[in-house]
Amino acid sequence: MNIKEIIKIIKEYHNPYPSDIFSWDNHEKLNFDRGRFNKHCFQIVENMRQDIINLIEEKCELKKS
Repeated sequence: MNIKEIIKIIKEYHNPYPSDIFSWDNHEKLNFDRGRFNKHCFQIVENMRQDIINLIEEKCELKKS
């Protein structure tokens, strides 16, 4: 797999998180602390990283077959 194929996989990655999860026009009170928000953001990146790795591994396996 070359770098262009890897970049294509990353660009085509579907973001599973809603764009409006913390929208400005939502007036409901949020009830969580910085630690929980930090963990949430950290998990988003970790989940995305694992999804991209899985996609690359799948593409490599398909080419071997």
